[in-house]
Amino acid sequence: MKDVFYHFIASVFYLSIAVLEASDTRHYLVGKGQKDFRINIAATVFAFAATLLYTIHGILSILRWKSAS
Repeated sequence: MKDVFYHFIASVFYLSIAVLEASDTRHYLVGKGQKDFRINIAATVFAFAATLLYTIHGILSILRWKSAS
């Protein structure tokens, strides 16, 4: 059951970083190079993907734990 807790905590951390990164990317347009902007976009997409995967894994862990009980 600890792993479910850890996965949800990780998903909350990744979600907060994803939102901050998306906000930073939005304000990054002014006076910056195109390469740096694309790197920021890639980091934002990765953070949202990691959030989604950690959340899905947590939900599947809960379902597996409940079916085993």
